[in-house]
This record gives sequence, structure tokens and C-alpha cells, in this order.
Amino acid sequence: MEAEAGCAFTTFTPVECAKQVVAGLIYFVKVDIGAEKAIHVRILKPLPHTKRSMEIQAKKDMPLSAPLEHFS
Repeated sequence: MEAEAGCAFTTFTPVECAKQVVAGLIYFVKVDIGAEKAIHVRILKPLPHTKRSMEIQAKKDMPLSAPLEHFS
């Protein structure tokens, strides 16, 4: 994620998590990256029978104070 952001994070600490049950699980994770900034990440964990790996579906830059909400 640092390469995509074009900078090195001073920290990379998950601070909040939520999940949604779909055809598998979607995790929404708020990650503190330092300097009062965060990345909100949407991660899909497919059902086991699909034999697919977990994947990052979306991410967005947010202030650390922003609440974690479901997003697409």
C-alpha cells in the first residue's frame, strides 16, 4: 500500500474493524497510518469452496477521526 500511496507510513496499525456477511465475508478495516491519517480498506474473504484467496477490493484515504462505514 505504501507504493500505491507514494510514501512511507510512520505507522500501520489496524484500529477498527467491521464485517458484513455476503457470499463470504467482507471486512472493513480502519488503519492508522500516522499524522492523523487513516486508510479504510475493504477486504473480501470468499467462501471456502471457491478456493479463492482474500483480496483487497477497495481502499480510501480518510482522516483518522472519520468513522468506519461500509463502502464499495
